[in-house]
Amino acid sequence: MSMALFSLNLMEKLLGDAQGEVVHTSVERLKDSVAGDVERLLNSRCGLQPEALDGMPQCQQSVLSYGLKDFVAFSLSSEHDRQALCQDIQRSLALHEPRLRQVQVVVSRTDGSTQRLHFGIRALLVAHEAMEPVSFDAVLSPLTQRYQVQRPLGG
Repeated sequence: MSMALFSLNLMEKLLGDAQGEVVHTSVERLKDSVAGDVERLLNSRCGLQPEALDGMPQCQQSVLSYGLKDFVAFSLSSEHDRQALCQDIQRSLALHEPRLRQVQVVVSRTDGSTQRLHFGIRALLVAHEAMEPVSFDAVLSPLTQRYQVQRPLGG
């Protein structure tokens, strides 16, 4: 599958060097593109509680629900709060990253009790009719409340 070519996302087309030409990319570049989009999603905050959109499925998949819940009040040393954060990441990716299916998010490790929280994100990358397993490492810095997302070596 590494020889297959896929279209760039809209943001890459707008910001890239394509200038009107049809641009395709390799699966490796597609994975990097998805990692960047996942990072932008995780660093966005949704101002609404998920239950505010109950009964409105189209709104649940719109920009109204884009991003994670505000987790400022969470204790990252609490197993319960870490699991809630994993579930919110998984929910957000399922709603807003259509190229990923069967998303699983787990806390992979912590640096000290609250220094950094490492997440493993595993999913199937779907592009056209092809599917390939993909993984991302996400690191949350509680001080800045920002995530960094990258592909592990060989991921």
